Amino acid sequence: METSTMTYVPSADDLEVITREVWMSFLDGDPAGLVAGGSALGEDRVTGCIQLSGMYVGAIMLELAPAAAQAAAAALFGMAPGDVGPVEVADAVGEITNMVGGNVKSMLPGPSTLSLPAVVYGQLTLPGVQMVRRAELTWRGQPLAVSLWRQGG
Repeated sequence: METSTMTYVPSADDLEVITREVWMSFLDGDPAGLVAGGSALGEDRVTGCIQLSGMYVGAIMLELAPAAAQAAAAALFGMAPGDVGPVEVADAVGEITNMVGGNVKSMLPGPSTLSLPAVVYGQLTLPGVQMVRRAELTWRGQPLAVSLWRQGG
């Protein structure tokens, strides 16, 4: 992989704009619903990750507070929050990660392909990759973050 030929890596603002567009289109519809900044994520979180391979090798990660993940699943599937279980949360976080990841991929040097999303309850460690961008947001009072990672140095 030749990283010196890379001309553009999306900024944290780009990650925020992409996440906001996905949120408005598929979850909320309220342009003021997802806001920049907010409190940091605690240890308890739901993490979605999609890996990139090709010209850009790395990953895109979406981390949400459990309450945000449950609310996102309810909004995505049109369910009452109390009816959402772990399967729906994992499906929703995976789908949202995939939508955000596809939009971020379109801004990266190509060609690149996306893996299927992986979802874990807790933090995810990515050996051999380093974070290059991160956007921290708040939705309905709950923190979430989107980050872009790149392999190697």
